[in-house]
Amino acid sequence: MERKRERKPETEMIPYAEIKRFTLELIDRHSVAGETVSPAYNNQSDYIGRIPNLINAALTQIALTVSPAREPPPGRLPVGAADAYELDAPYPWAQCACYYAAAYLVMDDSEFAYAALMNEYEAFLRRLSGRISAEFADIREAYAFPTGGG
Repeated sequence: MERKRERKPETEMIPYAEIKRFTLELIDRHSVAGETVSPAYNNQSDYIGRIPNLINAALTQIALTVSPAREPPPGRLPVGAADAYELDAPYPWAQCACYYAAAYLVMDDSEFAYAALMNEYEAFLRRLSGRISAEFADIREAYAFPTGGG
């Protein structure tokens, strides 16, 4: 789920360890000085414990937005999922859900980080849905300056 990696096939299962790592990387809670942060460090275990429910909430929202008639519904992460647990959901959906989870993890700590991550989530969601979110066109005579003499 790293930003540098090629996109995985949509049918590939995603291990929870990868979802957890990417979510924590988005909020700079994955490593300190190159070493993986221990779950016992500060409130790291709280963050880790909240990830499955946040991912599930995001996947539900994504499913309803992207393809409301999709059958069957995307997989769900059980609370306390093991790192080897594989989520049965399209890879781009899981990646998008990580932005949602990261936003809610930092909501109480940093309003700026929350807003930035939620904006990324919503932009990703719009790209997944294929809906046009903005129209670009030239603006003519925005200030209607008089062109004649006088």
